[in-house]
Amino acid sequence: MEKVAPVTASVDSFHNTHNGKRLFIIGCGPSLKHVQPQLFNKLRDEQAFGVNYLLRWEGIKFHPQFWAVDEWPDLWSVD
Repeated sequence: MEKVAPVTASVDSFHNTHNGKRLFIIGCGPSLKHVQPQLFNKLRDEQAFGVNYLLRWEGIKFHPQFWAVDEWPDLWSVD
């Protein structure tokens, strides 16, 4: 797994930056086992948030524009 450097920003800095665009929030629950990985290709041109351990989910090569993480710093440690 590649190491991703955390970047922090104020939530206020994102206010209305993508106004009028669709946003997808991709969680990391077990239901992702039932999603075909190629479906994530359709989100390449969309605004998307990845949540928590999506970064470590095997078989998904999807890199959203934004991350919402609350398991800090465990998520960012590299095995």
